[in-house]
Amino acid sequence: MDPQKLLARAFANLYADDYIQTLELSSESGSMRPLSRTLQILRKQSARPGKALVRFLEPQDVRRTSILILENDGQSGDLWVYLPALRMTRRISSSQRADSFFGTDLSYEDVSRSTRTTTT
Repeated sequence: MDPQKLLARAFANLYADDYIQTLELSSESGSMRPLSRTLQILRKQSARPGKALVRFLEPQDVRRTSILILENDGQSGDLWVYLPALRMTRRISSSQRADSFFGTDLSYEDVSRSTRTTTT
């Protein structure tokens, strides 16, 4: 298969379709106890602009915490976080998007869709 077509197909599979993913994130640091988080990502890309919902499933202290991503064509999307312990929803500002969240090595930017262009 032509490399350009293969790359375009890979990006279409990754960014163009609706999907649900469950991820388990684990990290260890020499001085700290191991940290594990289980989360689910639901993405709706077939409708433009796309939408995504990230829900933490485990451990109990972050369970039901959710991040809603509303994508905007041509600009960065809107991110909202729901904190069930506080029964509060907060908007994530542009300056906070590179920050790590909930003790993981991921940032809000890592779970939001990047604007990428491909040539076919």
